[in-house]
Amino acid sequence: MNKVARASSLFKPFEIYPTGEIGCKSQKLLLYNGIIQTHSNGLIHLLPLGKRSLLKLENIVRQHMNSIGGNELEFSSFGLKPIWEKTGRWTRMGKELFTLTDRNDVEYCLSPTHEESVTSLVAEKPAHLPLLLYQITRKYRDEMRPRFGLLRAREFLMKDLYSFHADLNCARKTYEQVCFEYCRILKKLGLFFLKVEADTGAMGGLLSHEFHLAAPIGEDRITSCIRCGRSWNVELLSTNEEIRWPDAIAPFKICVIGAKPSPTASVNTDQMAHQLASELNEQYPGDVLHDDRLELGLGRRLVEARRTGYPLIAILGKKTVADPRCVDVLHLTSAGSETARSMLISEFIQLAKTHFPQ
Repeated sequence: MNKVARASSLFKPFEIYPTGEIGCKSQKLLLYNGIIQTHSNGLIHLLPLGKRSLLKLENIVRQHMNSIGGNELEFSSFGLKPIWEKTGRWTRMGKELFTLTDRNDVEYCLSPTHEESVTSLVAEKPAHLPLLLYQITRKYRDEMRPRFGLLRAREFLMKDLYSFHADLNCARKTYEQVCFEYCRILKKLGLFFLKVEADTGAMGGLLSHEFHLAAPIGEDRITSCIRCGRSWNVELLSTNEEIRWPDAIAPFKICVIGAKPSPTASVNTDQMAHQLASELNEQYPGDVLHDDRLELGLGRRLVEARRTGYPLIAILGKKTVADPRCVDVLHLTSAGSETARSMLISEFIQLAKTHFPQ
């Protein structure tokens, strides 16, 4: 049984004031709210809340890749020079390719992708076709000018899928299936995106599409005709001070905050908060946070919860002392709006079930 996560046990450096160039709002918010920390230019430490969100995103991608018959594996980050020379990419990638030599004078690259490795593997170990192999691993690219935090880094996590077919028709069918699943993933996250034709670039191939998220920091111009419903992206949703997560990848779905118990009060609000968090944790294992840091005021903890962007926040304060059946609730929606109201604890539990269906 999963225990309720406690804020007092969570490593979350708060109010880390960003230094150096801050290229976008999301980078500032992730730094300031203890989601990431800069290690060096273009190199990022992912802190616990960031890791939780990333694992959720990985699992969503994994489910969709598995649904079309993908086989997950993991290649070494070290690419052998001979197979990269065979494709010509050892020199064609230029200075963006990280290279190194071991003590035996064997040369490698830190792989930005794994076309060379996967084709060598399948050539040595023939398999029934079609075959879909994918991985979710770290990649490396010596960017000339890393910027925007996680968006343009020298070390990054990427899902790359490789498919093998007996004929071109089968390959096109798989390509369409994969594009369809990418669309489903982005829609599940509530993101507005554009699927556009693109140049195959250094990766090569006959056909390529890119999936773009519209944002003020975008560097591409796209010609399109859109006749669809409205949606949003995280960069646009977040305010200058508060993160807004797609519900599916929020670090915690629910945060429960109890006021420091008063000696004269008839109820222990922190104990009630723990009980409520425990009950909710049975429904959403590992996705409920109890902010038990009683050394901090209730207002301070609420500000942190808002800034971190937990979708549902329950506050057990004066309203609960006056009526132990009631809580104050702040609902930060994935559409960028928010609602605050008081309700019965039973109504809050039902709200959580409605908002986060299992």
